[in-house]
Amino acid sequence: MSDVLKAKINKRFVDSAMPPETGDTRIWDIELRGFMLRISSSGRKTYCVKYRVNRQQRWMTIGEHGLPWTPEAARNRAREVITEATKGVDLSETPSERAKSLAGKGGLVIAKAMRDATIGQLFELYFRDGPNDKPLKRESSWSVDATSYKRHIKPLLDDVVAKDIRPSDLAAWQRDIADGKTSQDVKTGPRGRSIVNGGPSAAA
Repeated sequence: MSDVLKAKINKRFVDSAMPPETGDTRIWDIELRGFMLRISSSGRKTYCVKYRVNRQQRWMTIGEHGLPWTPEAARNRAREVITEATKGVDLSETPSERAKSLAGKGGLVIAKAMRDATIGQLFELYFRDGPNDKPLKRESSWSVDATSYKRHIKPLLDDVVAKDIRPSDLAAWQRDIADGKTSQDVKTGPRGRSIVNGGPSAAA
């Protein structure tokens, strides 16, 4: 059995919400229609969103309460999902599933564009959709990924079409990094500097 309630989902409410003895409790947000907090009898608190894409109802689990999913972050994600759904885009789909969906609806040009995506475009999808696909991954790990991409991948491979990359291209890319081709000395402020070193460790 599930209890269904309505409330303003904020940190104070979520932290104080008690789990049911059995089943789960669903609390619908009074500010954003479709945004919901589900609390299981084990005490697990999970943010979800209900929406419609092309007249079909969909459910998407955003993630468990806690970093990175605070109530505000989860609500923003739910709002993004609902907004994209009004355009016919289902963010619960992976990029490949989205391409198939678009192709099935006559969006062959868009699907082909995704197949011909550059490294930069794929990383854009990775950083946009990754936190939702991997909610348990630490924020610091996403930051490390973003820094590595910006410093060592973007300068050399950003405009390269992913499907055209060969093993020899990757080997050349690693050699370039090891040789210091991506080394930089960037001024970050009146007194700040960011020194980017290449070398074998960065190329590994």
